[in-house]
Amino acid sequence: MAYFPPEVWVALLAAGGAGILAILHVLAKRLRREVQLHDLRIRTVELRNAYAKRLEALNGQEMGEVEEVDDHAPAEPVGRIDAAPHAASQATSESNRAAA
Repeated sequence: MAYFPPEVWVALLAAGGAGILAILHVLAKRLRREVQLHDLRIRTVELRNAYAKRLEALNGQEMGEVEEVDDHAPAEPVGRIDAAPHAASQATSESNRAAA
């Protein structure tokens, strides 16, 4: 067997320890991801069931009273709209200039 100085052994042990920690870290992240996916699937099923129950409740309700509107009735006038609203402001500014 080859002889290694103590500094090399320390470096080898550090590299081996870092590798083992990296493997454990990856495994922990994967396990955490699987747990999150499981929880998400459970939540999805709960939401789908709640939505289905809500749809059943809405379909089972009676429709409210509907008011019919006569389409041929004349509409009431709302008021006059100026074609060029800025024209009035221009006339006012011109009269102010003439007065000055």
